[in-house]
Amino acid sequence: MKCTNCDREVALAEVCPYCWTKLPPPPEKNEKGGNKGEYVGPIYADKKPSKLLALVKYFLDPKVHWQKKLFIVGAIIYILHPLDLIPFYIPLLGWLDDAVLFAFLIRFLRKELGGLL
Repeated sequence: MKCTNCDREVALAEVCPYCWTKLPPPPEKNEKGGNKGEYVGPIYADKKPSKLLALVKYFLDPKVHWQKKLFIVGAIIYILHPLDLIPFYIPLLGWLDDAVLFAFLIRFLRKELGGLL
């Protein structure tokens, strides 16, 4: 929140500590903790860190076969790498191989991680 008089950033305070101007009351909070009318992200945004943590635990788990880990890393590298089996300048087919591999990777991760993704 900024002071209306000196335009400095102040925390939730009733009086600006820089110019001693009385500040308006803070806006009401919504159910997610943000200000009312302010975008606070998607509905399931709070679950993203746990998905990432599940993926890290999956890679650190010694019970998971190394071939599964290699497939995930290889698929991610193939999707992000600019060189493909089917080049991008071929209309639609250039994107299709990446899209199919990405869909298969998501399906594989959902099965492996128990529906967290």
